[in-house]
Amino acid sequence: MDEKRLRVLIAYDGSDLALDAVRYVGKVFPSEITDAVLFYVGKNIPKSFWTMEKELNLSLKTSDVRASMATQAKAFNACLDKAQNILIEAGFPATSIERKVKNTVHGVVRDLVDESMQGYSAVVVGRRGHSRLKDILAGNVPNKLLDKINTIPLIVVGGLPDSRNFLVAFDGSNTIIKAVDHMKKMLDAAACKVLLCHVSKLQKNAGDLTEIDDIEAKLNHSRQELMASGFAVDRVACEILEGKKSLTDAIIEKVAQGQFGTVVVGRRGISALKELLGGRVGEKIFKLAQHLTVWVVR
Repeated sequence: MDEKRLRVLIAYDGSDLALDAVRYVGKVFPSEITDAVLFYVGKNIPKSFWTMEKELNLSLKTSDVRASMATQAKAFNACLDKAQNILIEAGFPATSIERKVKNTVHGVVRDLVDESMQGYSAVVVGRRGHSRLKDILAGNVPNKLLDKINTIPLIVVGGLPDSRNFLVAFDGSNTIIKAVDHMKKMLDAAACKVLLCHVSKLQKNAGDLTEIDDIEAKLNHSRQELMASGFAVDRVACEILEGKKSLTDAIIEKVAQGQFGTVVVGRRGISALKELLGGRVGEKIFKLAQHLTVWVVR
């Protein structure tokens, strides 16, 4: 694979949330350098899936069974066509879109993790259920992936965000620096805006400012890195939220105020992420953030 090209793995099952994940890729990734893979893992998929409509198994004697298989194949192919068309309308060449349909071997999560190790830049999945922010902790696929996708960003899409504004929960750790490095390679710099946001319990007048000085230096360095990759000066900003008791409350409040569509967290932010998504910040916040997408980088 060309090192300059991106290869994005989209977990696809034909659901509305999976389609939102496809739309998200089309919205924030630069189409001219991104290859998108629509990946479906299921049970009892015939080897001849792609030609099933024409080459039905002759051992299936009844016309009803053959008709059912043909209908199923048409429906799923139409579903994949819909996803592909979303990407094409977003500017992706048809040649940069691949479909992968496989029988499950070790289970959906393990098979998706195994596939993610085949030279991808990121994994994109949709949240499940109606209460999107809560359901990530209910034992479904996105939650199970949190601890298993270690080398590339896991992007959990909770509905199509209204904006391309990114808030990075910047804690100064190596993983959040790594997240910024991924972002500068992956995002469409002309279309996206980024806020590098650090939450501190300290106030600037609280005596020892070593921590804040250190964070300010790291924030400015990351901002310069993003600008060097193509972001305009007015599309990258830094902010320190001082005197905050809760990282979660401060970040979600900032998300609501700033109309951000995506939050980026590193390893240290995962516990806060789980709190954020677990229902402990109030129903009002859930309504404000129901379309939030989260990048997790470890």
